[in-house]
Amino acid sequence: MKNLVFLIISLLTFFSCQNLETKRKQNILQSNNQLDSVQFYSIFRLTKNTTAIVIPIDNTTDSKYSSIFDKFYHQDSLHQFISKERLTKDRAKFYYDTLNGFLLLHDIQLENELKKIVPTEFYINGLKRILKSDITNIIINISECETNFIGFVLKNEPLLNNGKTIFASTKKIELEYINNKAIDNQINQFISTQKYDYRDSIRVKTFAKSNDLYFTYLDDFRWYDSKNNSNCLFPSRMIYKINKNKISLFWGSGIDRFGIGCD
Repeated sequence: MKNLVFLIISLLTFFSCQNLETKRKQNILQSNNQLDSVQFYSIFRLTKNTTAIVIPIDNTTDSKYSSIFDKFYHQDSLHQFISKERLTKDRAKFYYDTLNGFLLLHDIQLENELKKIVPTEFYINGLKRILKSDITNIIINISECETNFIGFVLKNEPLLNNGKTIFASTKKIELEYINNKAIDNQINQFISTQKYDYRDSIRVKTFAKSNDLYFTYLDDFRWYDSKNNSNCLFPSRMIYKINKNKISLFWGSGIDRFGIGCD
């Protein structure tokens, strides 16, 4: 009788574990099939002290962000802050960080307006793991030549054990971390066939995958400090879909450090 009871308990435990594993796999598959509903953002270390989720202001920007940026750009005459030489005591309150060529500004009114629509927390995806984080400040970068962008500043301390930070998402994604030179070569070969007016000398590197989606970055992670002599001009984050050797860009975002606007 004891053996029969033990057998029944063992079978129940086995089927319970099987069901949990099946549900777990289904959840992962669902999350990958529903990535269209996930918002992705690039993360960059902009200076020694500032790491931020970056939203470039261009023709691909979500209108809810660009409209607020445009409103305060004109309302607060933010174009006046493009040159450091124009810095006055009154304007100094807007400056957040100018250590690396960027003019990172902190406009409290703009920040308050954006906080009404910004997610309260993000999943921060690094080269080692994923963590949850909220943001400390909202900043903007104003430039005549390089990318204008909105930045959601992250706390640096929690990121130290996360590896280099790559992208943020509004939902958690089950990632398989990989190091696959064949995939890297395949993606870089695909990029070489595309027509671009400007190219970077840095190769794209894959660091993770989720089903047929490959998460990549183009970055040498040196340009946050002007003393590092970085060769990276267009740091970027991209997700490529590879299906039977057919490659397509699923999502991408980056910033222009070269200054295409003035070329």
